[in-house]
Amino acid sequence: MLGLGGVGKSRLVLRAAHAAADAVPGGRYWVSLGDLPSADLVAVAVARAVGADEGPDPIGAATAVLAPAGAALLVLDGCENVVDGLAETVAALAEANPELRVLATSRRPLDLPAERKVELAPFELPAGDAAFARSAAVQLLADRLAARGQALALDTRNAAAVRALCERCGGVALALELAAAQLGSMAVADLLDGLPTVSRGAEDVVHSLLAQSYQSLDERESALFRAWGAVDGSLSLGMATALVADGTAPGRVARLLAELADGGLLGVDRSGPRWRYRQDDQVRAFARERLDETEGPGDVLAGLARAVRALLPEDARTPPGGFRESVTDASDALRTVLEAAASGRLDRSVGLELAFRLHRYWTVVGLAEGRYWLARLLDGAGDDRWAPLATFAAGYLAYWAGDTAAAGDLLETAAERLRGVEDSFAARALVFAAGIADDEDRPQAALRDIRAAIELADTTDDANLQVTAAMGVASILAERGDADAIGFTDRALTICREKASRDQLLATLATASMIAWQVGDLDAARRWIAEGEPLLREEARIARVVLAVAAAGVAMAEARLEQAARLVERAVADGEELGVERELPLAHALRARIALVRGRPADAVAPTLAALDTADRLAYRYPLAIGLETAALQCDDETAGILLATAAVIRAEGDRPAPHSLAVPAVLGEAIDPAAAADLARSVLTRVTR
Repeated sequence: MLGLGGVGKSRLVLRAAHAAADAVPGGRYWVSLGDLPSADLVAVAVARAVGADEGPDPIGAATAVLAPAGAALLVLDGCENVVDGLAETVAALAEANPELRVLATSRRPLDLPAERKVELAPFELPAGDAAFARSAAVQLLADRLAARGQALALDTRNAAAVRALCERCGGVALALELAAAQLGSMAVADLLDGLPTVSRGAEDVVHSLLAQSYQSLDERESALFRAWGAVDGSLSLGMATALVADGTAPGRVARLLAELADGGLLGVDRSGPRWRYRQDDQVRAFARERLDETEGPGDVLAGLARAVRALLPEDARTPPGGFRESVTDASDALRTVLEAAASGRLDRSVGLELAFRLHRYWTVVGLAEGRYWLARLLDGAGDDRWAPLATFAAGYLAYWAGDTAAAGDLLETAAERLRGVEDSFAARALVFAAGIADDEDRPQAALRDIRAAIELADTTDDANLQVTAAMGVASILAERGDADAIGFTDRALTICREKASRDQLLATLATASMIAWQVGDLDAARRWIAEGEPLLREEARIARVVLAVAAAGVAMAEARLEQAARLVERAVADGEELGVERELPLAHALRARIALVRGRPADAVAPTLAALDTADRLAYRYPLAIGLETAALQCDDETAGILLATAAVIRAEGDRPAPHSLAVPAVLGEAIDPAAAADLARSVLTRVTR
């Protein structure tokens, strides 16, 4: 839907979305795009709006929700500034769900395939007095005055003035609403005296009405109105309080906000448990002009940054469960601050600190947006004191997104710059760098980095870090099937139980269970799974994925197949929600193996294909081996021989045997290129399903 700013596009499509409830049983989703700082975040916004945690692939996450929804409606509001980010997202969604309907609002055409343009014109002003009195423009004025306890009289004394007012407003809804707010304190003719002529257009009238409304505000109201000019998006009362520099109580701020809303200078969404306040684009532009003319945005942005910082724990290693909801509620304030820091309107150091402190939060709610902000903030950060820690955060997110090339460079750089400054995070960077070297079949480099991490960890009193480093050694050994990994794991768990946090213990138990399963020590695996079982009852997180996979593997090895199936389905669901690509090939392969053991070969095809596809998306090759081995179990001997020989070559490159209970007996065959082997497996499996 196309139209001028303020003409009422958003309100009309909202009404249309409500009216379409019965026609779209697959659901209705609203995505506000007008305040996005970049077209790169369109897919992120869509994924969040449909209830998907975007992970490293927000388009894929949104598609996974909408593809099976059938007849559904997706409203994209305020598209004009992010057109470049729409085409790929809309095309992917439409291809995945042909029944999906997309309704967009914009001030200009989007030029997307199959786009149908509907232009929303301003209200018509009929020529006859009776028709004019019944017109939508007059009705809007009357409704807004009635909400203030006043009536709009159309008689011989003021009918001409009311018509002139509607003409000056150009029939634009926003202008009429602002005029109605002024009519609460002056006559129509008096209001007309201060408005531009109709020939100058509705935008000038809106500007003039805003100026009159602004001039009528008292000092506190005008300061709060100006402060909104720095805000992109909506704020709750708690965040809005941060816009007031003198620590005014929330109750007083709420009254000031009500005054602004009563004057048409602020919109209020009362639909949720917390009211949210936002300004129309044109109103915000006016407020931003007044802010730039007076005190400037610096203090406002700094106040917002302090409010966001107050939501975060002092220790950046803290799991996000305790602050996830409050930060998500303040996401528009956070984006406002990060955009200001990245664009130079706020000290970049403020943004770098916040982005670093949010690195664990972003692993839960979405890797893509975290990586976007860190990349922008680090570009040009130079020697800023927070840059090394932000570099660690960027490497950490890249690691979990499966982008090992970027992660390796970032983590090595962070470790070098943090050594002797923040040894605990230097050690953490080395632990992850060791994991990447291990993924890339460079075990000596992995051991070098993990030993350096252990040395740094021993200089700190950080028990969690000491455990992490010890588990790094255990993991590298376990990847090689070395039973000595159990001893290192036992040692780490002892430290954990004595000194570390409960959260660290649960996360360590998840990895410990995986290590024990990999090397075939099922007794140790059972003990550690039982101890870590509370993790399976908590919210989705990376550690829960790892524990569920390990528990499913042990259950399958012990012929507890129903339990194994439930556990691995949970692991896959969590992994896809969180975007933890590195864990998915094994989880999907395990799903297929369980189906085969249960005598359900048809149910094994889809997860095997998923194992191959998720392995393909990773930057390292060894996860493909488990997919090829699983596919081999479903092929004839000749094909199985090729797939198993290729998998054996992949495993030999990194000295990585299959997990003990998933080993496949060798079949004679000749290895081929791994990508060709994956395509062969897909071809055979696809024929099986036909």
